[in-house]
Parts: sequence; C-alpha cells; structure tokens
Amino acid sequence: MDEFGIYYQPELAGEQVRRVRRLALIRLGWAVLTIAAVLIAWRIWPAATDGWVWWYVGLTGGWALVLLVIDVFRWRFALADARAAAQGLAIGLNRDGVMINREWLPWAEVGSVRMLPGRLRTSARLVATARDQRSFRVPLDFTDAMPASVDSAMRILSAGRVWVDLSRLD
Repeated sequence: MDEFGIYYQPELAGEQVRRVRRLALIRLGWAVLTIAAVLIAWRIWPAATDGWVWWYVGLTGGWALVLLVIDVFRWRFALADARAAAQGLAIGLNRDGVMINREWLPWAEVGSVRMLPGRLRTSARLVATARDQRSFRVPLDFTDAMPASVDSAMRILSAGRVWVDLSRLD
C-alpha cells in the first residue's frame, strides 16, 4: 500500500443538515402546540387554570427558546460540515506526506493528528496541526473511513512517525 485516499460522502452531510432542521422544527412545533393547548384550556376553564397557566407558558416558551438557540448552532455546524463534504477527497496519504482538505503536509511537517468528539452531536473531527501551528480539520463522520483505519494508514505510510491520537473519543 503506497497510497490511501479517504473521500467525503456528501449525502451523509446533507442528511445531517436535514435531520437537525427537522428536529428543530419538531421541537418548536411541540412547544407551540402545548402552549396553545394550555391557553385554550385557560380560556375554557379560567378558574381551574389561573394559578399555573402563565408559569407553564413562560417556562415552556423559555425552554423552547433555549433549545431553539442550541438547534441553530447545531444547524450552523451541520451546514459547515456539509460545505466541507462537497470537496471530494478529504484525506490523501502516501509515503511522502498527507493531504488534508487540499493542503499538503510532508510527514516531517506534521506536528500532531488527533480526533476530537463532535460539538452538540455533530461529526467527530480529525485535526492535523502542522509544526508551524497551522491547523486542518476534517469531519470524519462524513467520510468513507473510520478513525482507527485512518490511524493505521498514517502509521504505515509515515513509517511510524505520525499517528492519530484517539484518546479524546473514549
């Protein structure tokens, strides 16, 4: 094995964007529906619901707003991953070095390679840092490779000089 290519699968990233958007709409819809049901109950039975209805509306609306803000961040992260996944080749490895997101690094210039867990349930990231502190990231969940196979390929093709730190995934 003298070369190893890891390619993006844009359909996986697109599905993640749709899933995050769908979850945000479902959460927002349920909040609006439950608040509407409580307000209808308040209009029909004002004496029975007068003591708690506004607390319920306020707490439910506040919680829905917090979840909506979190979902907006998740959606933005998913969109960024989807944009990255449209590039084709994610990681290219050979005996001379590694290409990550179209940036070439000879093995001697690679400072570290590590896996980071996803933020807010997004893709885990492979982060390569060059010796001059430049950093390159790949959302690995949207590729055709697993973290351990990337580690194995890097160890073999770099002759043991570079490996992937997988400790953050535990």
